[in-house]
Formats: sequence, C-alpha cells, structure tokens
Amino acid sequence: MAYLCVDSLVDYLESLETEGNISFPLNDQIQGLKLELRFLSTFLRCTSLGLITDGDERLLDLLTRIDAFAEEAEMELLVIADKDLSCKVPVMLEAIKLIQSEIRRIFVKELESQTEVNNLPGYEIVLELVECVLGNLRALVDAEAKSIGPSKIQIEALQKSIGFLGSAVQFIANRCIDEYDILEDLLTHVLAVTQRAACLSYLCWVDELVDEEMVGGICVRLSDLLRKIKSTTNPEAREVLFAVLKVSKSPSPDIAMKEEFVVAFIDSLLENLMELQDSEDQARLTVPLEFEIQNTLQELRFLKALIIDLPNQCDEPQDLDNFLIRIESVVCEAGCLVYMICAIVQKQDVVKEMNFELHDFLEQIGRIKAEIRRIYIEKLHNYSPGNCDTLFIYPILSNLKDLLNNHNKSIDTAKQQIETLLRGLASLSSFFEKQGGLKEYCLRFIDAAYQADYVVNSFVSRGGPVWHHLLCTVLDEINLMNADLIETCTKKNIDSAVLEHSETSTDPLGKIYLAPSYLTKDAVDFNDGVVALDNEARLPSYLRNTINFNVGAGLDLNDEVNKIIDLLTWGSKQLAIVSIVGMPGAGKTFLAQKIYRDPSVKCHFHCHAWCCVSQEYRPRELVLSILESITNLRSDFYKMENEDLFKLLYKYLKGRRFLIVMDDIWDVEAWNFIKLAIPEDNNGSRILFTSRLFDVALEANPRGYIHSIRLLSDDECLKLLELKLFHEEVMPENLVQLGKQIAKSCGGLPLAVVTIAGVLANAPFDKDSWTQFTEHLNSSIFGDDDETMKILELGYRNLPYNLKLAFLYAGGILQDNGIFQDNVIRVQKLIWLWIAEGFIQKTEECKSLEDVAEEYLMQLIDRNLIMVAKRKPNGRVKECRVHDLLGEFCKMKAKEINCLEVIHGCDEFASCVASNKQRRLCIFSGRKDFTEWKLRSPYLSSLLFFSIEEDEKMCLTKSYDVSFVYYNFKLLRVLDLGCINMGTSFPSGIELLLHLRYLAVKGQVISVPSYIGNLQSLETFIMKGLRGEILLPETIWNLESLRHLHVSPRVAFSLLDYKSGNCHLVHLDTFSTPALSFGKDMEEIMRRLPNIRKLRCIFLESWDYYRKSNRFPIIDFLCQLESLKVSYHGACRYPCEIGFPLNLKELTLSKFRLLWNEISAIGRLPNLEVLKLLTKSFDGQQWNMRDGEFLHLKFLKLAELNIVRWNASDDHLPNLRHLVLEKCKQLEAIPACFADILTLERIDVKDCSISTSLSAREIQEIVCDGLNVFIHLPIEGDG
Repeated sequence: MAYLCVDSLVDYLESLETEGNISFPLNDQIQGLKLELRFLSTFLRCTSLGLITDGDERLLDLLTRIDAFAEEAEMELLVIADKDLSCKVPVMLEAIKLIQSEIRRIFVKELESQTEVNNLPGYEIVLELVECVLGNLRALVDAEAKSIGPSKIQIEALQKSIGFLGSAVQFIANRCIDEYDILEDLLTHVLAVTQRAACLSYLCWVDELVDEEMVGGICVRLSDLLRKIKSTTNPEAREVLFAVLKVSKSPSPDIAMKEEFVVAFIDSLLENLMELQDSEDQARLTVPLEFEIQNTLQELRFLKALIIDLPNQCDEPQDLDNFLIRIESVVCEAGCLVYMICAIVQKQDVVKEMNFELHDFLEQIGRIKAEIRRIYIEKLHNYSPGNCDTLFIYPILSNLKDLLNNHNKSIDTAKQQIETLLRGLASLSSFFEKQGGLKEYCLRFIDAAYQADYVVNSFVSRGGPVWHHLLCTVLDEINLMNADLIETCTKKNIDSAVLEHSETSTDPLGKIYLAPSYLTKDAVDFNDGVVALDNEARLPSYLRNTINFNVGAGLDLNDEVNKIIDLLTWGSKQLAIVSIVGMPGAGKTFLAQKIYRDPSVKCHFHCHAWCCVSQEYRPRELVLSILESITNLRSDFYKMENEDLFKLLYKYLKGRRFLIVMDDIWDVEAWNFIKLAIPEDNNGSRILFTSRLFDVALEANPRGYIHSIRLLSDDECLKLLELKLFHEEVMPENLVQLGKQIAKSCGGLPLAVVTIAGVLANAPFDKDSWTQFTEHLNSSIFGDDDETMKILELGYRNLPYNLKLAFLYAGGILQDNGIFQDNVIRVQKLIWLWIAEGFIQKTEECKSLEDVAEEYLMQLIDRNLIMVAKRKPNGRVKECRVHDLLGEFCKMKAKEINCLEVIHGCDEFASCVASNKQRRLCIFSGRKDFTEWKLRSPYLSSLLFFSIEEDEKMCLTKSYDVSFVYYNFKLLRVLDLGCINMGTSFPSGIELLLHLRYLAVKGQVISVPSYIGNLQSLETFIMKGLRGEILLPETIWNLESLRHLHVSPRVAFSLLDYKSGNCHLVHLDTFSTPALSFGKDMEEIMRRLPNIRKLRCIFLESWDYYRKSNRFPIIDFLCQLESLKVSYHGACRYPCEIGFPLNLKELTLSKFRLLWNEISAIGRLPNLEVLKLLTKSFDGQQWNMRDGEFLHLKFLKLAELNIVRWNASDDHLPNLRHLVLEKCKQLEAIPACFADILTLERIDVKDCSISTSLSAREIQEIVCDGLNVFIHLPIEGDG
C-alpha cells in the first residue's frame, strides 16, 4: 500500500532528527516535509478504505504519480549522504506541491457528496485513520497557519471530538470482540465523520483563506461536522453507541485495556454531560434530572481519578488488571446512563429504563468504593508503626493545623472534614495522654492518625474525589472509635469528658494546643519514661552553666595523663605511635583531648592536628582535617587532587615536630593511608591513637606503647556523678546511699555516669525520686556493647517527648558516617531540618521556631546526649556531634520506631527496598548508585543524600538525573540533594512536591525556575550553584512560608516589574548571598524582607558622580537585622558612604579597603557584640581608637590586614572577652592597655609577627589569672 511507503519516509526523517547534526535551515525543511507527507498519507488511507468515491481516470493517474514519487523518494533518501539532503528535501517538497491541487479537488468533491462505507474494515484500521487525522489537526493548531486563524477554535474542538470517538471505539471494541456485528454501525459512523475531518483538515492546510467567502465556507462545514459528531444532538449516533454499550456491559475475561483509553472514554462522557448542561436543551432539564446529571458527573470524576491513581496502589499487575476490568464494566453502565439522559432531554420515553440503569450504576460504584477502601486501608496499615508509641502524633497534628492555618487552596473542598479530623485526633491524643491502658484503642488511634496524615497529604498533592472519599472514610473510623471509646470508658468508669467535648466542640482551631501537657508538667514518672523540665529554670541555655559534656570531665586522671605526655614528649626521636584503647564510653577521647590541650604538649610540638576517623571514614577528609588543624584552611584545598593534598601536607609537616591525634580508629588502613604524607625527620614527632580495638594499635606499631584505659572504681563513679549534678557542692546526705547504688550500676564507664546524670539532672533532688529511679535500674548492667545500650535506652526513655525525635534524628545522621568532617554538623542546618520535619512544636509564648529548637538542642547538651564541637563568638553552639556509641543507639532506635533509616552504601539498598515503608531515609552512597536506586515508597516524607565519593572535582563536571525523586516519592517534606550535581536544570517534577518544607540542591543552573513559586509550604531553600550568579524568579515572592533562603555563590534579582504587587517575605529569617548595589530598585527589593535577622551579602561598586562618592546599598531600615556578613566586589574608591542597622549585634566585613577613620560608623553601633574585620576590610597602617565606641563589643577578630600600629587606651573595648589576630603580619604589638580590660578571657594569635606574639604573652603575665593566650607561629612558606 502506498501509504505504508509514505509512512516509512516519515519514520526515516524522524530518525535523522534523532541522530542530530542537522543544520538549522535544513531542520525546518525536514519538519515541513514530514507534515506534507503525513497529510499525503491520510489521503492515501482514505482511498485505500474506499472513502474516496471519485473513481475516474484522474484519480488513478494521481495515485500512480504518488506511488512513483514515494518509491523514488525512499530510494534517494536511503542512499544520499547527509550533505545532499539540503538539495533533495526542497525537490521533494516541490513535488508534493504539484499534486496538492488535484488532492484538494477530490476532497472538495467528497465534501459535497454523501459518504458511503461499503467494505467496513477492522476497528484497528479505523483507529489508524483516526490517529492520522488527529495528527493533521494537531499540526494545524501547532503551526498556527494563517489559513486557520478564523476557525482555530472549531479545529481544536474537532480535534477533541475525533479523539473522543477514537477512545469510544478503543474502549468498546475491546469488550465486543464476539459481537462484531454490533460494532458495524458505530464504525460506519466513525469512518464517515473521520473522512470529512480529513477533507476539511487538508483544505485548511493547503488553502490561503484570504477571501471572506472561503473562510465562511470552511467555518460552516466545520460547524456541521461538529454537530454530526456530538451524540447529544445526533440521536442516530447516540442510538448506535447506546446499543453497543448495552452489549459490552458484562465483564470481559480478557486483559484490561490501557488506562488512558478508559480515561479518554470517561472524558468523552463527561464532555457530553457538561455540554448538555450548557446547551440550548438546558431549559428542558427537570430538577430530578439535573440532580441525576450532577450525581453522574461526580461519580464519573471519581472513576477517572481512581483509574489514574490505581497503579500506585496495586502491587501486582494482575490485581490491577482485574480491578480495571471491573471498572470498565461500570464505565459501560455510565455510558448507557449518559446516553439515556440525552435521550430524555430529546423527549424520548426511556425514563424507567434510565432509572434502572442509574440504580445499577450507583450500586456498582458503591461496590467499587467499598473495594477501594479495603485496598487503600490495607496499604495504609503499612504506614503505621504498629506500636503504642504516640511519639509521632504531635508532628502529624501540627502538620494538619499548619495546613489549615496557611489557607492552602488545595484543601478548600475538604476543609471542613480536615478541621473535624484535627479536633477528633486532638481530643483522642489528650485522652491517651492522661489515660494508661486501653492498648487496643491506642493502636487504633495511632493507626487512624497515620492514615489521616497520609490521606490528607495525598489529597493535597494529588487532589481528586478518590482521596476525598478516603478522607471521609478515615473520619468515619475516628468518629466510630470515639463512640466506642466513650462506651468502654462508661463501663469501666473512666473519665471521657475530653472525648465527649470533641463531639460538640465548635472552638476555633487556634485554641487547639497540640503540644502534650507532659512537656511542661513537673511530675516525674520514670516508669512511663517521662521526666519533665523545671519551668522556673527555663532561661536560655546558652546563658546558663551547663553540665560539661565530656564524659571524663572532673575525674582525677593526672597519673594517666602525665604518663602518656611523657611518652609523647620524651624518648626516641623516631616517629612513634602511642595508643589509648578501651571499651566504648570509657573516656578515651576525653583523655586524648586533655593531653592534646595540655600546655606542655602545646609548647613541645610545633604543630598539632586532630582528626576523627570513625568506623566509616573518607581518607581525603582525614587529610583535609589535619590540614585544617595546622594551617589556615583555604577553599581551594577542596579543589585539589588527592596527590596534591598529600604533597601539601608533607610540605607543612616537613622539618617540624608535630603531634597528630587519630581519634576512634577502627582499622589500620586509615593510618596506612595517612602515613604516606607523614615525613620521618627523627625529631620526636608523635601519632596518638584512640581505639576500641587493641589489635589495631598493635598492628599499626607492634613496638609502640598501648595504654589500656582503666574503668572507674565505684567511688570514682560516685565522685563524677556528684560533680555532674551538684558541681562544686556536696551531694546531700540523704542521697549519698542512693548515689552509691546508682554509681555501682554504672559498671565503671564514664559515659554511663554522665548519661544517668543527664536523667537525674532534670528530676527533683529528693529521696523519693532517686529511690524510684534506683529501683528502675538493673545492677551490674554492663558487660558488653549490647548491655551498654540498656543504659542509653534509659537516658532516651526518660527524655521528654519533644526531645526524643530531635535526639534520634540528630544521632542517626551523625553516627559514624564518615561524611561530616569529624562527624559534626552545623547547628543551623540541624535546626532547619528539625523544623521541617515537624519536631519543633510551637509554644504558647511568642518564640520563633528557631529559638525553640535552640532550646531543644541545649537541653540535649545539658543531658550529655549531644556534644558541643564548636561555639560561635557569642557563646552559642555552632557545631555539634554525638558520641559514637550514642550514634549507634540512635541509628538502631530510629529504625525500630520508623523515625529514620540510615543507609550506608548500595549493599544496604536491597533491605531498604524490601521493607518499602520508611518515613525518612538518610543515604550515604555513591552518586551513581543513588540515581540508579529503584526504591519507590509512597510513604516517604524525608530523603537526605550524602555522597561517600572522594572526588569532589568530579561533582563539578559530572551531572546526574534526579527526576526519579518526584515519581518515586510524591509526599516529600524534606529533600536534601546538596551533594549531587543535578546539571543545568532543575529535575522535572520538583514543582509538584507540594509538601516540601526543606529543599537543598546543587547544579550548574544560572536561574531558579519560576515554578518554585508552586511550593507554598517551602520554609528552607538552599541552592548551591556551580556556574556563578543565579537569578531568582519573580515567583520567589509567592513563598509566604519561606524562612531561610540561601543561594551561592551569589544571587541576582529580576528587577522587571518589581513594583508590581506588594509581596513581602515577612517570615524570612536568614538570607544569603544577594549581590546588592546602591539604588531605589535594590532598596525596594530589600524592603520586602522586613524581618530578616541574618544576612550574608555582596556589596557592588556604586559610584555616585553627583556626590563624587562610592555609595554602598542602603540597608539601615532592616531594623530586625542582628547578623550581617558583607564582602565588597569592586574598585577601591574614596570617599565612601556606609551605614548599618542600629540593632546589629554581629558584623563581618571583607575586601572593602576602608580607611581607619571610617570605622566610627561601626564603633557607634549601640548593640554590636561581635566584629570581624577580615581580608583587606580596612586599609592603612594605623588605627587610632576613639572614646565612646565599641562599648558593648565582646569579640574582635582582625585578619589579613596591613595594620602596623594599633593605638588604644584602657577605656576602649571595656567589655571585650575574646581577641583574635590572624595573619596581621605587619602589626607590631597588641596595645599594652589590654591588660587592664577586666573582661578579657582569651587572646588568639595566629601567623602574626613575633613581636605581636610576645606582646600577647606580656599581657598574659600582667593579668596572671583568668586570661588564656594561644599562639600559632607561621609555618615557613605559608603564604
């Protein structure tokens, strides 16, 4: 057949496009040739089906010419080279143009005659013609040819109608295979209208409709054809469809057809009903009939939504097929019902039959809904943890309340149900908080809460009547459980007032306080695992004295310390290894820290380095950690190859006596890797190991000294417990005996002592409470790692509920992962994650979630469960970590209660895929392994990925497709892909993750897509660019919930239409790194951030020729701003105009090259406490301080400045506590009057002149007590 030859030509041209390497002009010509060939193919199909009645010699001659053209074109295309295409394609186009007029003549003649179908083909052939004509209509619409301008709407309607007919044929034919004669009338009708559509589409394609009469003629013919197709106005066609549907209602035994065909047919039914409502026949609709139409519309939409979502719920293909076959039968019922309704409107007497069909249809829909409830609820049971732990209930309730309070439009149709759901869950939560027992009901409650969470989230992201139906189902279950519980309580004489109140409550949602009352109550119940905090003692933790987190702090370890120091500082000049070994929690790290910080050790060794190895480590990170300790770690270190890093480390260590501590080493390979960069200069350098494993220390150096750390005696345990709980005071006499019993239970492990101290510290110091606690302990609980976990379980169990999730989450992420350097995490990131996960509950006080989260952190530090790794200049915690044993416990416990599962490497992927019910996943693996991972979890709410690969350089160039995230995890709230390069564009589907609260990504993008504005729940957005400046879209202002926006290396705003709208990000708290310039446009943008507290930005050069000055951006109106970090990018020009918000507490400047006489603008800031003047921030050799400035400054850092003389008096800097000088190589001395600053506690001098270091020592000698001075001399050759 000729059309097959033409079709093969089209396929070949498409293959050329796929291969690429086609020039732009030629590509356009190929596109045009493809379209001409497709229209030609449609004509040939019509002739082969006998739909062209013109049988004269002119037609036969035309077909002969077309056959010859097709054969010749096929041969030429197959043999010519690519370079000859540009010559041949225009020739082929011209050949087609020569036959267009004849084809047009034939089609015009066909339109004027009645189409007859004599030899009816199979329905597959009919569908092929339908698809060809649809392709022609799509081409007309897409090409937007001048010829179709006046009739474009009609052509689009024709395209939809022909598509509906094709769907009807596909749907019905599959179900009437044994009744083919029934199909004949339907196929005849479809062929007739499709042939006329083919004729009209060809005329629109080849004609230039410049004449009004021609335009009118085409429009009239299109309108006539549309009326012929529409079954609501064509009783003959409707009767054909009705007859076929009646035959096809019984279920077919064959495999179900593709879902899209069924959906398309349902769309055609919906279209019929909706057009009926909008047509001139609407006046004939009676009230009952209008009600039936609405009812049918609703149920059809339900079926459509169900078919679309069903593949996500059926695990087995056969189950899906079976269910779809049943649905197809119901759809046939619906088709009959629709066409009966149309018949009634046309005044045909089929009311009784319609009532029967309606009853049958609704009955089947009811059965399907019941089955759907069963399938979905069974899957929802997997979402529940299956235990009585109500730990996750409060984040669920908080999420529901936030959803309602944020006025999310996606829940408008179900808002009332969600409000009722929230009240019901909140009252049940209050009941189970107060009442013990009733385990069966508690399990039902937890099950219902998890189901509610999943269903509501699915409703928000997917919408549709299916999830609305399931929402009502969950609500019915909660109401039923509430009623059953009230009845049970009445029989058992249990107070159920809170449940009865919920049934009639109309209180506003704002009065529902979701945090459980035992978060603030004073009672202590060790058996229930609840220990409350003392409300009266709730001052900000960073202002209180906290229990020292080091497990051995306060112990008299002088003998052991001195012994090891002697080994490090005396003896052989050869490089030697000294090892400290002991069981987990015995205090190995503390002992090593005590030695590392000892002044005699500091003086003996020229340089010192500390690296935490852990069970899973990255060798490259170990090298970087050592370099950080002994140098000023530069960002370009991270870009260096491993070999270059080795050479650099070797260079820094060469010729110097050094001490390197390798903490928590598990195998000798870590040392074998590092020692390749260690010079052996026979100068007394030392390596200090801490390890659980004696064999590791022995293998690393068989002749080295191995110190086995001893366990504490019972008396030492008691002394440590006393110190942790009472500090310098003595333990009350009435508690001493109980204290001895508790100390004995600790088995000599310092970690056990401090863990128990963390529990007791938050309980009343009275005999009854301690007696209760002592009875709860098992004596001699320790002996091996498994037994050790029991004491950690005790510390966890006695945490308040609000801290449990936060602790497990932090510990699970940080446990021996080998990714975070030294296994630490920035507190800022941890807090943002906690908030996004819903672990931080709003309090009745007006505190920000960040402030509440910081209190959580400090409480965990107070309880010795989280350790401070690094503090900020203002004393707050900057980085934190967990003890390795606590990390192991957190990983185990978090997985047990389905809080967080941590996956290390692709080897653990299989077990993760098998369970398929995780709520949160933290993955440490290779980037390629991660992207090829096949897990698909409908319940996952959090996904954090961290790369274990060493080659960071590869990450800059190699990109990965992470689009699978949306398709596999549709309900994510937290997505951290900050360790994988996503390429030059955002992954598809991200904009549909409507629940996202935390999003971190990295890639080579130059702009953030506008669809980011769809993520209305987004609170934290972190974007790390790899190509320079990143443009933010206007839609960023739509993110009303956004609290933290961090884009690096720098951000640009679109200044177009910045005045349009009045959008403000009123909740934005932190922001980096905008590039700001002086001007009204930028000022207007920054005024849209009225409550920002922390800002890192770039100031661009803005020379004002009128004022003849360099004007910096105006930001002094940001009255809430407390922390500002600014780097200047531009030429150094004077004079300068600079100003800062008066509320500023922390300021960091770099690269400004300001003159020292301009520092008064900073010194007069009334609240400034922290000032860092970094690289070239000020230029000039002399700083003369002035009176009345920097009155509240507590921390001052000067780094990489060319200052020589610093003049100050004893009245300046009256509140300074900490001074840091770094690489100020020309500075002669620190002002001697600093010895008179009573508040000064510490001076750090790093890589400065010898005279500056000596002046620091002189000040220390004058002060004598209370001032610590740390000096790091520059290493030869260091920069």
